[in-house]
Amino acid sequence: MTSTFANITEQVFNVWRENPDGLVFDDGVVQLSSLQLMKKVGTRQRTLVEAIQPGDRVIIQAGRGVEYFVDMLAIWGLGGVIVPLAADADAKYIDHVLGISGANLTLDGESEGDATNLEDISPIFVDTKPDDLAALLFTSGSTGAPKGVMLTHEVLLKNCLGILEVLKMDQDRLFINIPFNFTSGICHFLACVFSNSTLIGIENKLFLADLPRTMDKLEATAFGGAPIQLRWLAETFKGLTDSCQSIGSPLRFVMSSGDHLPTDVVDLLRRYSPTTDIFTVYGLTELGGRFCILDSVDIANRAGSVGKPISGLGVTIVDFESNRELDAGVGGEVVAHGDLLCKGYYGDEKRTAALFNQWGLRTGDVGYLDADGFLHLTGRSDDVFKVNGQKVAATVINNAIMRLELFADAATISMETALLGTVPVVAYTLKEGAEFKKGEILGALRKLLPTNHIPHQFIEVAEIPRTGSGKVERHTLRLLLEK
Repeated sequence: MTSTFANITEQVFNVWRENPDGLVFDDGVVQLSSLQLMKKVGTRQRTLVEAIQPGDRVIIQAGRGVEYFVDMLAIWGLGGVIVPLAADADAKYIDHVLGISGANLTLDGESEGDATNLEDISPIFVDTKPDDLAALLFTSGSTGAPKGVMLTHEVLLKNCLGILEVLKMDQDRLFINIPFNFTSGICHFLACVFSNSTLIGIENKLFLADLPRTMDKLEATAFGGAPIQLRWLAETFKGLTDSCQSIGSPLRFVMSSGDHLPTDVVDLLRRYSPTTDIFTVYGLTELGGRFCILDSVDIANRAGSVGKPISGLGVTIVDFESNRELDAGVGGEVVAHGDLLCKGYYGDEKRTAALFNQWGLRTGDVGYLDADGFLHLTGRSDDVFKVNGQKVAATVINNAIMRLELFADAATISMETALLGTVPVVAYTLKEGAEFKKGEILGALRKLLPTNHIPHQFIEVAEIPRTGSGKVERHTLRLLLEK
């Protein structure tokens, strides 16, 4: 069955039918063409058609490679709502998601084979309205308890098409190294579908040298990932250049998302991989993925900005206290408006009400618009705190620390002390072979930071807890450092 507004799965199949031999997914072990994926989705639907009614919430577990996307498309075709779940979710988290979503079915295994003939399956496409719910995506809980974000078919589809207007992907091999249950996993998959590109998806976390080595092995032409991952790539390119080595063909483009991309990373990439286009993307789960993008043509003059909103979205900067719109150059809360907003948080009217104001959707991020309308982020609302009465931005401290080229990763949070009150504390991991010398590090930071931004304490950790999109899990980090 079809309608004027076809559901996402039907529109995906329309694209795939035009190019049935195109390679859609590759993880180094499994490679599937459009036709093969259509067969798997159709077969999966036949096992689910009696169990799923339109509007039913169905948990689909990540960590299963392409089977996750097979289930996602099968459920959408049947009119169901996907509730993605991380492969390593603990019992408490699962109970939380089940309690809120009311899901009564969980898909966590492999689909049973696939048909030899697509026509014999007759894929099912339930009539879908643009504002019908397609996904209930639980935020990572970086600042507290996860919330179930309600996203429609229209928001997810148009968000994908909006980013492609700028990226102009075409038969690329896009490498990602994130759990597929995150919003960005869905965004990357749909972007590949609608650009006839291949998603090279690796869910197991890769670090430092393993990341570029795996990308080279799988012949990636593009990369989408967190700023820390782009830093690893940039430093790898620098090391190879300095040693007169190479790592296969250069990437056509890289796309940073999930957090602020420091200007020194941009400079490294432009110097040591000059033919690679650099895009900076800023997004939120509450907007279906992407919000703003800085085009590669602007990266030289606008490095540090996250660009302008994609089609269907706009941005306003408002004062936190008075809620009035602020002029260009003045920092305040970033508010999104337009057609691509979530419906709120499932089963939580209080948080939903707090999410919106007269201007639109409150992002919780702090930033400003320059005179030409480019958005610059300066941190999270909970990422800016006062030390001795003066404002301190954790992002500023992090950027300065990473410029020292001693740390593999770092994150700054505020902590309370009995004598000094609020102070900035840095959690860090060192690069292999690097030595932590606090005196030398503080001396270097005093040349880069205002006095009130100098860290009070450095705490080494095994790993900085981050979401799949690269954002620091502040709540988890705070618990870790307070032990």
